[in-house]
Amino acid sequence: MLWKAQDKDLSSIHTLICGITGLGTRKTVDDTPYGGGDGMLLKPEPVVAAIEVAKKMIPRRLVILPTPRGQLYKQSEAKKLAKHQGLILVCPRYEGYDER
Repeated sequence: MLWKAQDKDLSSIHTLICGITGLGTRKTVDDTPYGGGDGMLLKPEPVVAAIEVAKKMIPRRLVILPTPRGQLYKQSEAKKLAKHQGLILVCPRYEGYDER
């Protein structure tokens, strides 16, 4: 559906990889949990920096961070979001955000 919308010039999609705003020479975006444990935690600094870069590219856009535990996405919500000039969707693939 997104491809069809772009093909008809109804929308445009731009992607920004959080890794370009990572910290240090290795552009690190995650770290081990405090106190140990499995998995990795996403650092907030690279995410905020990526949002700031996106806002410079497309100013005055609504920023959305969807989570599986958030509000249920319905057609009524889609209609509300369609009224905005554009959206910045933050889509990290970490536990709590991506619970496939």
